[in-house]
Amino acid sequence: MIDLKTLFVPFLNKFQGQWKKDDESEWIEFQTKQFVIQIEPFVYYESNVIHIEIFYSFSHIELAKIANLIMQDDVNNFISIHYGQIETRCFDIDEICQIFEMELQKIISKTNDYTINYLIDKYQSYYRERPSMAQILHLSVLVLLKDFVTLFDYYQSMKNGNNIGFVPMITLEMIDNAVNLALIK
Repeated sequence: MIDLKTLFVPFLNKFQGQWKKDDESEWIEFQTKQFVIQIEPFVYYESNVIHIEIFYSFSHIELAKIANLIMQDDVNNFISIHYGQIETRCFDIDEICQIFEMELQKIISKTNDYTINYLIDKYQSYYRERPSMAQILHLSVLVLLKDFVTLFDYYQSMKNGNNIGFVPMITLEMIDNAVNLALIK
């Protein structure tokens, strides 16, 4: 078994990453100017080959903060806007950090595609029949844009008993929070 914490210490120091842990898993977290990136690495041997699997996800800091305020959660909670998986292999344990660093650079580069304008385009319209977090992000974008009119229309509809396609997780209180945030943002 490869001890990733020990193996990645120089890498974590170089990129200012941190090991995080909850009841279910461990991961590495990095922060850029606009994003929090979470990476869950797995490394194992099989037939003299070292297999590397990297599960990653990133969150836009500003949108996540708004989403958490809408849900009345801790503003620092992670809200994923993209996730992926990378699988590769090598034959020498010394290559693991090099591969990991190369893959992290690719992931960081991928965040460049997720500009705030891209996220606004992605979540501003058509929220119905999407998973709950996409609907929360839709509301967050409307707050960011200060689209009080649309948010207030949602509020009125839900207050009158019409959920207008929102999943049950989206409550009248959340819509009210979004309206109020749009007024003060």
